[in-house]
Amino acid sequence: MVKNSLSLTNYPALLRCNPDKTYTIFLRNWPGAISEAQTMEEAQDVAKKLLVDVIDSLFDQGLNIPPAVPAEQGDFLIKLPLDASIKILLRNCMVEAKCSKADLARGLNVPPQRIKGFLSLLKSTNLEFLTRAFDFLGKTVKVEII
Repeated sequence: MVKNSLSLTNYPALLRCNPDKTYTIFLRNWPGAISEAQTMEEAQDVAKKLLVDVIDSLFDQGLNIPPAVPAEQGDFLIKLPLDASIKILLRNCMVEAKCSKADLARGLNVPPQRIKGFLSLLKSTNLEFLTRAFDFLGKTVKVEII
């Protein structure tokens, strides 16, 4: 399991300006994750959506989501909200415990269709739900300021 939750907060991406003034987006963690955009602002939005898509795909395949690799000079950092980083930790715990979304829904006594929303990196989720989910998986949530 990932020990340093801060490494799940800022994922680097290379936003390369092409000769035609469009942008190509490369996620540093996943060399095959590439997309394109028309403007720098759009490239930043596309980079975040691409990151979320890759993380969702890994989770759906039952794979752990790795921490961010170090950024390189000039990289754009995709900054995930704190609750999204906690959800990545939760997803990794679910993968390790072989706990499906349906298992989590039963364990927390919530409708299965709500779990997708609770685990979404793009939607805010209250900490009470996240704490209950970790408790169900036998994990303790501890917050430290360092």
